[in-house]
Amino acid sequence: TAKPQTNKNSNWSPRSVNLDQFAGKKIKLRFKVQKLTHSAQGGDQGDVAIDDVILYERSVNDVEFVEFLAPISDCNIGVGSDVGVRFLNFGTGEIPADSLILTCVYYPKDDPFLADTLIDTVRFSIPAKDTVQNYIFKQKADVTGSGVTYVFNVWSTLATDGNFGNDSLFNYEATNFTKQPGYIE
Repeated sequence: TAKPQTNKNSNWSPRSVNLDQFAGKKIKLRFKVQKLTHSAQGGDQGDVAIDDVILYERSVNDVEFVEFLAPISDCNIGVGSDVGVRFLNFGTGEIPADSLILTCVYYPKDDPFLADTLIDTVRFSIPAKDTVQNYIFKQKADVTGSGVTYVFNVWSTLATDGNFGNDSLFNYEATNFTKQPGYIE
């Protein structure tokens, strides 16, 4: 169930529904909506827009990134900061050890030419069907600039993953709030 959109400029509410339980069966899809009435602005509200509906068969191997775990914006990041992500095996088969490569590129928001890259090969297998995995890159990030916001982008490379629409997370930001020597609160 999505939160109602209150104006035409509201963001889309993306939704994903797992239909694995109906594999091999003939089904019909129905979109049920509820019209909002007597809004605070007065009158009825209510057109419905459904866009970009995609039905596909799950890949045997399919990495889906969920979120960044680290670094987080605070005063405890700097040299040697962890970079962590949460992803899942959205596929129907196990992802074998040493077959998944994760790449993270990060840079100061105001100077993308100072980019650095972290690349790891995941050394363990990941069980099938929606197995969530937290992963910390072995190499640490250098996010030392006090007051600097860093932008992080991550993606996966897996030769057997045919669904490229969920293999990356872009534009995650973390700010170093470390206080300078002599700072008094």
